[in-house]
Amino acid sequence: MSRRSYAVAFLVILVVFCLGAYVGISASITVLPRLEALFSRAVPATPTPAPLPPTVEPPATPTPPTIPTPQPPTPTPVRPTPTGQPPTPTPAGPSPTSTPTRPPSPTPRPAHLFEPAGPVRHDKEQACFANYIRGTVRDAQGTPLEGVRIYAYDQWGNKAFATSKGGVDLGQWDIVIGGTPDVWYVMVVDNAGNALSPVVEVPHRQEGPDKDACWHWLDWKRTR
Repeated sequence: MSRRSYAVAFLVILVVFCLGAYVGISASITVLPRLEALFSRAVPATPTPAPLPPTVEPPATPTPPTIPTPQPPTPTPVRPTPTGQPPTPTPAGPSPTSTPTRPPSPTPRPAHLFEPAGPVRHDKEQACFANYIRGTVRDAQGTPLEGVRIYAYDQWGNKAFATSKGGVDLGQWDIVIGGTPDVWYVMVVDNAGNALSPVVEVPHRQEGPDKDACWHWLDWKRTR
């Protein structure tokens, strides 16, 4: 076969192909809309999903409001209305620096009716032909008193009494004691034997500077 025959055959085939393509394209343009309409009737359209509701945020926990502490109102000072009455005078007290005047303290009443007029005296000048405890009783003004009763007892239980004298020996009293070493206790008593004075200790021939004394003096004085 010659080249020319091949060329004619190729040209014929090309024309047929072009016609087929034209017919196919035309048919598709005419048939496709109808097929789409037919399928749209037969197949239900896919429903469009409804939009989701918006996400609701949970309500926030309410913060309790801060309540201020009520403050009491500041009282407004009210100026007093003068009544026309004169003010009551305030008695003036003592100055803080002044010393208050105190009433004199009462003189304490003595506990005893008689008190020793001084300490016990030991006489070593008198001759020891006897051993005595002696003295004088006087009132508050110093006047000798007669009839005052004196009671003495020693550490061994010996007892002795004396009464102040009158006359030329007014107010004097004496008690004879032994010459052995001893300790005597002397007081003023009433007629019933009740003590009217404190008890005074009188050492006799005890160790010390008055060991050789044979006479011991004890004076009494009335306090009231």
